[in-house]
Amino acid sequence: MENVICGFIELNGELVKISSVEDLKAFAARLGSAFTELTIQDYEHLCSKMQGEYKADDCGVLYSKDGRKVFFAPITSNEYLIRSGVIAIAKYAFNWHCYRSGGILYPNNRYTYEKNITKLLIPDSVIAIGSESFSDNTAINEIIVSHKLEYIGQRAFRGCSKMKDFNIPSTVKYIETEAFDGCWNAFKELTIPASVRHIGSHAFKGCITLEKVIFSGPVDKIGSGIFESCDKLSEIVVPKDCIEQFREQLPFYSEKIHEASEEE
Repeated sequence: MENVICGFIELNGELVKISSVEDLKAFAARLGSAFTELTIQDYEHLCSKMQGEYKADDCGVLYSKDGRKVFFAPITSNEYLIRSGVIAIAKYAFNWHCYRSGGILYPNNRYTYEKNITKLLIPDSVIAIGSESFSDNTAINEIIVSHKLEYIGQRAFRGCSKMKDFNIPSTVKYIETEAFDGCWNAFKELTIPASVRHIGSHAFKGCITLEKVIFSGPVDKIGSGIFESCDKLSEIVVPKDCIEQFREQLPFYSEKIHEASEEE
């Protein structure tokens, strides 16, 4: 019978995927010199909605029993700090159109007038934010995000119209479809880190205050319409020797794309 292992090991704050005995042996021998990176599917699994046992803190926020995931947050205070050690924010955790009953999340606007959190602090242990985690949360205006974040799920912040000055950390690899759709005030100048490999379709659609975008490095895959309805966007800065690639990836913005100067 083939020995199969499926799990993750944390190394210096970074999550390492172990898929086989060979991976485990290599990890033990070289302390991480050979390991398999997480895929989009792995991040989605990390952010899966509530299952199994959970525990609540004094604010009623539900965490997985091992404390590695925040499931559901019916918060009524203005400011909240997610516990250190959490690695993933589950789907719908701060979504205004979901409520919990018997451990199951249902679409609804039951908590719309209760959730008045305006500031959220996400610790550096968090590497993944799940799909629709904050979708349509129109009260929150400030998120201090993990400096080790790697994954932003589909529609994670869609409709967070009051959120301001969001900074994408230099560790982010995947920004999924419609992640910031309708985040009217989130960006004026947006820097896409060199770590980003994938930007999903309509990722920044409707970011109406966005004026300038700086790509710090090439991006392997860019979906369609990522800056749709960003009417104030007038400048897209890309690395030297990458201008033709970005003009192919962003054909409707080719006249706004130029190479970075020495100062940028």
